[in-house]
Amino acid sequence: MWPSLEHLNLSYNHIPVASICFLRYLGEGKTGGRLRVLDLSGNGLNQLPDDLSFLTSLEKLNLSRNQFSSQSTLCNPSKLFVSLATLPHLSKLNLSFNQLTGIHLDDLLMMDKHKGLKGVLLSLVKLDMSFNRIERQEHLMQALHFTSLNILKILGNPLVANEKPMTLMQS
Repeated sequence: MWPSLEHLNLSYNHIPVASICFLRYLGEGKTGGRLRVLDLSGNGLNQLPDDLSFLTSLEKLNLSRNQFSSQSTLCNPSKLFVSLATLPHLSKLNLSFNQLTGIHLDDLLMMDKHKGLKGVLLSLVKLDMSFNRIERQEHLMQALHFTSLNILKILGNPLVANEKPMTLMQS
């Protein structure tokens, strides 16, 4: 359809989750073409398709101002990160202004262990978790699995003020 398209802004369009799969037809054949930047902010999404690997060139994904929630009874929050892990070149991820209480990698780490993979979201350099519902520093510890992570934004979260500071340094 548009094999040269590199940046697509679909924000605030109420895109249903099933329609995201149609992005595979942007390029020639059955891949997402040259799409490097995708903005799906403000679409009311509470889940993603299980497999996004057709977005072979995607580097930056904006999922801010959706309805991803750690408290959801309909959608396991760990499935969000399983889906994101299928993006091989994802380096910048914006999950701000959702209802997440932390980084949920339980399912992904279980898969990683069984498949003998060498890491989780290895290309991720920047993660924005601002203005969610993160209350405890421990809920961010799974960020240690993002070995390339340089920037973690968590402003505007209700982190408990009297907690002892923790270090996120790897040993």
